[in-house]
Amino acid sequence: MIEPADHEYAESEYGKKSGRRIRTEGGTSKGAKYFISGHDPDLCAGAVYGGWRHHQCQRNNPKYEHRGVLFCGTHYPPKVHERNLARQAKSDREYAERRRRREASERRERLRDKAVEALRDIARGNNDPRGLAEMILTEYDDEWPKEQ
Repeated sequence: MIEPADHEYAESEYGKKSGRRIRTEGGTSKGAKYFISGHDPDLCAGAVYGGWRHHQCQRNNPKYEHRGVLFCGTHYPPKVHERNLARQAKSDREYAERRRRREASERRERLRDKAVEALRDIARGNNDPRGLAEMILTEYDDEWPKEQ
């Protein structure tokens, strides 16, 4: 299993009143949150956000132990960390694909603008239309099939 890199302690107003302490692993707000004190030991120690505060997960008979605390399969910190890494990798792949498409679209727009400019030059009476076409195609060589 992958171990989260670091952890930090966070206490909410509710935690200060009740004596409960919540640990966040992974160093981000999406890290695994769980109770390290003031929780029912027969239930999973995972902290579940319930609208305005965190409460303890209500699953019975937790099976996974992490740093002396028992968890269900959903809130087990190494699994949470793995899911977060997978989610981030998917997001990175999607972003790269959107960026690739946007750059290709921008390149096509620039090519179209150059082609329209060349046609205007030809319409104005440029005596070397083949030279204009070759100039544009050499600038955008990878988008056009090469002569054999």
